[in-house]
Amino acid sequence: VQPTSALMAEKGSFAEGSVEVRMDFEGLASPDLSLLQPRHICRHVVDSSLCGYTALAELSHVIVLENDCLVSGFASGGGSSSRKDRGALKLLSKATVPFKIVSLAFNAFNGKYLAVAGLTDVQVLVLSGGSVVQQVVPQLSLPSMMDRTYILSVSWLPSSHVCLAVITNMFVKVYDLSKDLYCPTHNYVLMDGALAAATFGKPFAD
Repeated sequence: VQPTSALMAEKGSFAEGSVEVRMDFEGLASPDLSLLQPRHICRHVVDSSLCGYTALAELSHVIVLENDCLVSGFASGGGSSSRKDRGALKLLSKATVPFKIVSLAFNAFNGKYLAVAGLTDVQVLVLSGGSVVQQVVPQLSLPSMMDRTYILSVSWLPSSHVCLAVITNMFVKVYDLSKDLYCPTHNYVLMDGALAAATFGKPFAD
C-alpha cells in the first residue's frame, strides 16, 4: 500500500441556502437560547449511513437523501462550476418531529435507524427504502424536571441495533428500544458538576 495524503477530493457543493440549517429561535424560552451557545451544545445536523442515506436537519424537519444522488452530475474538478442549488436535491422522504432538532445520528450497525434529538426530546426514525415508516419515542420526561437538564447528544452503542444512549448535562441513560421506551437499562448520574460529553467503546477481545 502506497502512502498518500489525498484523503478526500471535492466533488462539488451546494449553494448557500440550499438547506436551512440555521437555528430558528422563535418559540424558544430564554434559558433554551443560552444553551445553544457554542460553549454548551455543539449542533450536529447532517449524518450518513452505511445503507447509502444522508439525513439533514432543517428546523423541525428531517430530509433523507440518497448518497449517490448527492455526488452524481457534478462536473469534474469541483469548484464553482460544480455548485448546485436546492432543486438538484433529490429527496427520498421528509419527516417532521415536534421539536427543533439540535443533533442527529445514524446507527452505524443498522443504517436504517436514525436518532434525532432536540434540547429535551428524542425520536428514532425507522427508514425503509429511504422513507420514514416509523417514529419511536423514548420517554425521557426532561421537560417535567425542575432542574435545568438538557440533551447534549445521542449515541448508539457499538455493534448494537437497538441500544441508544441519551447524554445530558446531568446523566447518561441507555435505552434498549426493543424492550422498553420508559425505563433505561443503564443510568449514570453525575453527583457533582455537569457533564460535557460521553463516549462508548467496545472491550478488547480476549
